[in-house]
Amino acid sequence: MDTETRPIPNRGARRRTENASNTATNSDERIIREPECKRRSGLSRSTRWRLEHDGKFPRRRRISPGTSGWLESEFAAWVRARGLA
Repeated sequence: MDTETRPIPNRGARRRTENASNTATNSDERIIREPECKRRSGLSRSTRWRLEHDGKFPRRRRISPGTSGWLESEFAAWVRARGLA
């Protein structure tokens, strides 16, 4: 099949699969929400967004359609790696 006429894979299905795997965590894992993340990191929302997209800050996890947060274990590892603890 010619590469120019090849159909684009279903991007929505891939996204749903990735989100499902991101939310499958240990039930004892705590989620840090926006205000606490800002207070503990000392970084603004836009700075954290930039770092997250550059792979330098833990990725957010979707909790519900309008809600997200960070896994405390990943956030704590990020803090330890920077010597902020």
